[in-house]
Amino acid sequence: MRGDGLNKKTNLKKLDEYLKHGDYITNYFKGIGPVFIGRGTLGPEGSWVSHILTNYLIKHSLIYRYKKVLDMGCGSGIQTIAVALNGASHVLAADISPFAIRSTKKNIQMHHLKNVECIKSDMFSKIVEQKFDLIIFNHPFLEGKPKNNKERIYIASKKMIENFFKKARRYLTKEGTIIMPFSHFCDHNPKEYVNKFNYKIIKEKKFRNKYGGQSIFFIKA
Repeated sequence: MRGDGLNKKTNLKKLDEYLKHGDYITNYFKGIGPVFIGRGTLGPEGSWVSHILTNYLIKHSLIYRYKKVLDMGCGSGIQTIAVALNGASHVLAADISPFAIRSTKKNIQMHHLKNVECIKSDMFSKIVEQKFDLIIFNHPFLEGKPKNNKERIYIASKKMIENFFKKARRYLTKEGTIIMPFSHFCDHNPKEYVNKFNYKIIKEKKFRNKYGGQSIFFIKA
């Protein structure tokens, strides 16, 4: 489900303005304390759906408690911090953006986390093949070719999303789950890729906010 082009254009303009920010600390989320949002990364104040996903993860820790988690495209590191502080046994955070790696590592240090590893990786390219109980993939929502690290936050090619689904099942345990959020006015609806690559959506949680309809998908291989 996609909304009209006006919503996309308006929301993208607001996002571009927000992403001019420098480093800052946010106390947006209850339960995880202060979070560092480095320049070139997306914080909850500018996100369309990421903050909804973070709050959901904080409130539903049974999903990942005592489990091994991969945060693919970790961005500022908010989801990484949320699951690491609330019961995950180990978290691997990965992103291609140097701004994302800087921000996530700063958050690991701030919270004195010993159960988190952060690596720079273009999707799975630098991740040693291993099994995860949960993969969080807060993917870029708009179709296109990003020109810089800032645009990588919200723009990706269809090929990149397809490559994720081609490889993800090799990194999931037998009962492993992928969690993907989605803004309804955007491209790259997970449903398109799930059907194409023979995954199953086991649950969809729907929300609405000032940006429109939002979903969190729970996917099995």
